[in-house]
Amino acid sequence: MPTGCSDDLLPWADCADDMLNTKHPYMCHAAMNAILNQNVPDISGSTLYVTRFPCVECVKLIIQAGINSICYLRDDHTDIESEAARYMLDMCKVSYKYAWVI
Repeated sequence: MPTGCSDDLLPWADCADDMLNTKHPYMCHAAMNAILNQNVPDISGSTLYVTRFPCVECVKLIIQAGINSICYLRDDHTDIESEAARYMLDMCKVSYKYAWVI
């Protein structure tokens, strides 16, 4: 959740009849948090390690930040936005790979 938004007041459900009663409109993804909360002046040329393959919105941030490599553990995106994300990463020569961990 964004800084200043209480985790106790916002929903944590993954699914609900009303989208506003789920976590999705409120949460920040891991890639976004990593980029926004960096502790060095420049992260260009770095590698981003995330649990899931980044969504298309996070991919835009990754490209803008100059990150040149992504390692992920899980890819459960199969929609058109995922295709767009991969297309942009390929176009900008940002490598991405499944990082299997023992």
